[in-house]
Amino acid sequence: MNIEKINEYINATKALIYIGTVLATIVLIMWNYDLIVNHFKPINSTDLGKELKKQKIEKKVNFGFVETTTTYEVPKVKNGKDINEKSITSVVQNPKNYTELYYKNQNALLKVQNPTKLKLENIKKVSWLGDDIDFYTLNIKNTSKVPAHHFKFELLLENGFKPQKTKTSNIFYSGFTIKANTSFGVPIITEKDIAKYFNVDINKILDVGFNANIPDEVSKKAKIVKKEYKNGSKSEYSGTSTRSLPLKYTYETIFGDKVKVIDYLYVYIDKN
Repeated sequence: MNIEKINEYINATKALIYIGTVLATIVLIMWNYDLIVNHFKPINSTDLGKELKKQKIEKKVNFGFVETTTTYEVPKVKNGKDINEKSITSVVQNPKNYTELYYKNQNALLKVQNPTKLKLENIKKVSWLGDDIDFYTLNIKNTSKVPAHHFKFELLLENGFKPQKTKTSNIFYSGFTIKANTSFGVPIITEKDIAKYFNVDINKILDVGFNANIPDEVSKKAKIVKKEYKNGSKSEYSGTSTRSLPLKYTYETIFGDKVKVIDYLYVYIDKN
């Protein structure tokens, strides 16, 4: 073997070694591609949005601005830094809806700060001008800072029973306004109609109230029955019962909301 052939053999061997090294390097790079990329690749907002899993989106609307908060769960990065989570908040202004949303929020705030509430204060018999009979009159108080408009009431009686109406004014049945912090008396029903509706003696009606349980002061009005037995013993007892009158009343707020309330009046009756 001469010198030239020896040199050719050495060169061919070097070439094979070089090609093998290159191929091994390529295979190694392909095998560990994700590791190498994650190690040297810089983190930016675009990559973050593409690579990470979106966990939660919260939207808030506030006076024309839509605020969106997006929370991502971020995996550990192979560059010596550990990131657990990242929140990205963006605020987008919608000028077209700004004025509309502003006034909607203002209106909602006014409603919360100025609720329209009515309270049933008491009920008692009252003589009304033009009527020859007393009416149980319901006193209603507007406890609000704003008026209640178009107030109307109705007793929800069975079998189409229609109680007598006062002759004083039609305003009680056509709707009226109860001013702020003001009480107003409304004639509801006569004692005669109560007796007729429940088919009881008018003299047995003790009172009308808001409590299903008869108050002590009303129970004392009931007739006391005294009984003496043959053995000389004596006893006294009284008996009462309660009947209900469903009452519906409606009104409107200054914001245009319509309110309907179902409540109950209770008639206390002497059973003896």
